[in-house]
Amino acid sequence: RLAPADPLTLDIECVGGEISCVGFAWRRDCSYTIPWRHPATPREGAAERDRLIRKICESTHPKILQNGVFDTYWLWFKEGVYVSDYYYDCMALAHCLDPIEDFDLATMKSLHLRGSDHKDEAKSAAKILKYDSQFEAHLAYCGMDCCAQFELFEVLREKLVQAGRGHIYIDYYAPLVCALATLSATGVRVSRSARRLLHAQLTARTIEIQDELATLTGVPMHAKTDLSNQRIAKYLYETKALPPQRKRGRGGKPGAVTVD
Repeated sequence: RLAPADPLTLDIECVGGEISCVGFAWRRDCSYTIPWRHPATPREGAAERDRLIRKICESTHPKILQNGVFDTYWLWFKEGVYVSDYYYDCMALAHCLDPIEDFDLATMKSLHLRGSDHKDEAKSAAKILKYDSQFEAHLAYCGMDCCAQFELFEVLREKLVQAGRGHIYIDYYAPLVCALATLSATGVRVSRSARRLLHAQLTARTIEIQDELATLTGVPMHAKTDLSNQRIAKYLYETKALPPQRKRGRGGKPGAVTVD
């Protein structure tokens, strides 16, 4: 039985525009995957599975996800399930530790866990043979994601503490993760009248800038929707007689003239 402060991971898989299953893990070597809208899901027990998924997602246990705005968005808009207490994201933890790292789960697993790749578990014909069906492989794959996320959470959190950056995640990343999850679920309150007014003001300013540029160059620089590369090239390389700039060519040949 988990204590109220014990964290758990959450991961969803999607098939045909539906949430096929939801996986949970509360330690690195054990996960629990609940089939939901997958075509092969038995009809029996549907209400109980639905109730259990909602109860766990909405519980106060700190949640760990990987790029979790995706999961929270799907859960909210497809099923009306809000993921409560979502503080930890493996991608955000890794970014806090090293902002130039690759934040793909398979890559992070290789870098930080030295574990074998499982991302083809439900796609490789050879690996699927280990299971009774592709459906079972699909559920196992989701569970493996959950276990990898939990282990990554433990390892990355320890590395952040060792690097003296743990407080940075707590102070800055965790609130942002919560805010993004809420934003993905609820959207942004927008005044339509204020938006129309701002759009009109920006359109007017755009016309002013186009006129100012035409005055400076002597000819309009804009085409129907954007700056015209042809007009810019003519102005720079013919009117102003600047040396033409070219793209990088191949085989020692000069590339095409550019105004980039």
